[in-house]
Amino acid sequence: MLGNLAGNAIAMGQYIMQAAGQPDKPEAIRGIAVAALIGACLIHGLWRNGGIVLNNVLAIIKILTLMAVIIIGFAVAGGASFGNGPIGRNVVKENFNTRKTFSRPSDDAGSYARSIVLQQVGMVYLSKDQLCAVPKDRVLGDELDMANIFFRDVFGNETASRVMSGIIALSIFGNIIVMTFTASK
Repeated sequence: MLGNLAGNAIAMGQYIMQAAGQPDKPEAIRGIAVAALIGACLIHGLWRNGGIVLNNVLAIIKILTLMAVIIIGFAVAGGASFGNGPIGRNVVKENFNTRKTFSRPSDDAGSYARSIVLQQVGMVYLSKDQLCAVPKDRVLGDELDMANIFFRDVFGNETASRVMSGIIALSIFGNIIVMTFTASK
């Protein structure tokens, strides 16, 4: 059972090291991984309801984080500036000009249908601003994941990336908790 979770535990150790601002030391990462696996088993073995509560708390943190990323993405696309990093709103503004698209209102149903479709396409376009905020070469060449790059570029500092690494580590620990709970049944 724990062998299948070893990769998740190692990834969690790497993210904890990134969140702490420490270089990746294989011994420390393995130690964190082993402690996470043992801790998950002990939580479920000694206090079953505590494991369920912990899983629910970590799930809420994960959902709130995803909602924050979406809201921040829309805010950036709308023109808000959180730091001095590159902002994707200019790309969105160039490609989706609402004044040209909706210049003549009409009363026919086809016009309303087209407006709704274009608005939906615009919303999808705006949700892509995480990709617009980060240049393609940075995504392909950086060892960090997209969330860390996005937070570092949007907020303009390394602290945001480290906080995101900590949140990702919590998310991975939540996965370990739920997998040890379901695999034991």
